[in-house]
Amino acid sequence: MLDTLKACLLAEQQARALGDRRQAVRLSGEFHVLLAELSGSSLLLRLVKELTPLTCLAILTFETPTKSACPHDEHAQLLACIEVGDIAAAKECMEQHLLHIEHAMNLDDIQGQEVDLAAILLGTESTKLS
Repeated sequence: MLDTLKACLLAEQQARALGDRRQAVRLSGEFHVLLAELSGSSLLLRLVKELTPLTCLAILTFETPTKSACPHDEHAQLLACIEVGDIAAAKECMEQHLLHIEHAMNLDDIQGQEVDLAAILLGTESTKLS
């Protein structure tokens, strides 16, 4: 399972390096699903599988232009903690990571704004709100 996480992380990093934001966000979501699978909790896995597509869509739609919802090194830091078996550090990394995701969302003044979901999903226009 750790090899699968590493491969996913590498693919995510490559997508970021190529500027492929949609692919990077998708792989970031996949990384979270793999982490849930690693936990051994079927309930957690089910919840993460159900929430990940919605979360990825929210990130593509509402992420603040100057902040990344998943800073490029956080998944690597989390994986490093897991590899050495430091559960407390992994828990702290994950808590901080989830807070970064929350704080990267630009949810102010979104009421009444229209979002073109097709354009977001197809990547045919900017995914940032005006």
